[in-house]
Amino acid sequence: MEAEAQNESKIWVRLVVGISVVLLLAWAGVIWLVAAQQQAMGIRQARDFAESVHQMTLAALTGMMITGQVAQRAVYLDQVKQEEDIKGLKVLRGEPIIKQFGPGTAEESHPDAIERQVLSSGKSYFETVKDAQGDSLRAVIPVVAQTNYLGKNCLMCHAVPAGTVLGAVSMKISLAKIEAEIRDSIMKIAALASGILVLLIAFLYLFVDRSVSAPLAKLAGSLAQIAAGEGDLTRRLEIGRHDEIGKTS
Repeated sequence: MEAEAQNESKIWVRLVVGISVVLLLAWAGVIWLVAAQQQAMGIRQARDFAESVHQMTLAALTGMMITGQVAQRAVYLDQVKQEEDIKGLKVLRGEPIIKQFGPGTAEESHPDAIERQVLSSGKSYFETVKDAQGDSLRAVIPVVAQTNYLGKNCLMCHAVPAGTVLGAVSMKISLAKIEAEIRDSIMKIAALASGILVLLIAFLYLFVDRSVSAPLAKLAGSLAQIAAGEGDLTRRLEIGRHDEIGKTS
């Protein structure tokens, strides 16, 4: 009789464990989805920041060119590089600028393969990369001649058709802060979800124990008495249920 009770306990325990596993998988799926969404949002924020740095840099260099302070551009770029989130920044000269104003510094006229691709295609390049300093977003954004860019007419100073790629701004944006924010957000969500999950499993445990296991144990005990010739076959079992278990009794 004790062995039968253990088997019955195992049935409802397995039921609770099975449902709990499903809940755990659902919880893990939600956490993964939230993490993926947060990561995508962080990358978009980094791209927006790179665009802002691109515009800020061009506006500053344009102002220096107009006021005759071109020699100060190296000082300005060094100051920008000191920003915590900007791991690298350089301004590249395209062929039209090299022909008009010369090659500039070695850094300005020696692009790598990706930078040459941007100078050739005129399309921005973004990629998440890993290095010794951690994860970062590499951004190479072209400088395209326009009649109205940040309130300035590029064609006034550059004798090229509109749409010509004049150069590019290349940089790496650190993702350290964004990833720290994502981890913090995920930890808070995971803590909240874990608390809810524990409450759900506890409720499920108590519900199954009282609603399924206890009536089944009572029914099994009565059947065991009948099998042993000790039960009263003229009396219905008093389980007090109106479901399948109640009808069986």
